[in-house]
Amino acid sequence: MFSLPIPTVRRIAFFAFLVVFAPPTAPAGAVVVACLSQCSDSVQIIGCDQRTQGPTTVDAALSASGPWRHVGRLDLSGAPGCSGTLIGPKHVLTAAHCVLDKFNNFRVGPIRFRLAQFSSGPCSRPFGDHYAVRTFVPADYDNGSISTANKALDYAVVELANPIAGAVPMSFSYQSWATVDGLTPYSIGYPGDKSLGTLWQTGPADSNSFLDTPAVWQDGGEKGLFHLTNDGVGGQSGSPVYVFVGGQRELVGVLIGSPESECWAGRIWASRLTPGAVDRIQNAKLFPPNGNVIDFSLRWNTLPNVDVLADVPPANGCGF
Repeated sequence: MFSLPIPTVRRIAFFAFLVVFAPPTAPAGAVVVACLSQCSDSVQIIGCDQRTQGPTTVDAALSASGPWRHVGRLDLSGAPGCSGTLIGPKHVLTAAHCVLDKFNNFRVGPIRFRLAQFSSGPCSRPFGDHYAVRTFVPADYDNGSISTANKALDYAVVELANPIAGAVPMSFSYQSWATVDGLTPYSIGYPGDKSLGTLWQTGPADSNSFLDTPAVWQDGGEKGLFHLTNDGVGGQSGSPVYVFVGGQRELVGVLIGSPESECWAGRIWASRLTPGAVDRIQNAKLFPPNGNVIDFSLRWNTLPNVDVLADVPPANGCGF
């Protein structure tokens, strides 16, 4: 739903501070500075902007303890950039509105994915460039509708032409509301108001939360929509929303942005990985020739050979 072209940046015209008295536990004379949310169709910062930059070196980007090695930047021909998460050797989870145009048609290729990219330099792409051969979206998703029922289906699977050697996918799963309620929703991606190719996290660990909403469970678990307090800017569409369950990172949603009015109300949206969503995603991964499953609750587009460019290995001399 974020509509910010990259690298062009659209900002709202104002940013305000509210000064209020501190709580009794603060030092005498201290004040707390609160921030008015920044809300537009492409900038959705709830309260103070507490986003933090991710890795700036390849060692940090590939750290086994961090989330950065699972996420990459998607560049689509003639379209804004998006974020995506590797969920298999050659499958990427992103937002449906990233791969569809305003007429609800699949965007033309080529579609490039740069896993774990952390800046714009040639030595900032430890896995090189990989290109898509096919994209999948839920058949009932309509890129022209912003209803909660429709945006619950705003996820897509991008199939790459080849597996990414040495890459580690992020685990994804359905987690019950009883499990995620009270946990911290984390999200990382490529916001368009920051330096090209840089990865950012949407706030400190204690600053984000899930919010109660009946939209979280729809049609008996066929779809759902999370309400979050995370920040988002154009370019972060498709970013993972993940939690820690039993010490393991689990992808449970896809950041999609929200109508401006929702941002002013203190929430942003993510399509939820319900049982129905997980089934569709798994079936997309098993589409021929990777398996023998054809799921007609999905629609898909196979890119012509001319748009499936040759993979580009990491640059020489970078120590990868």
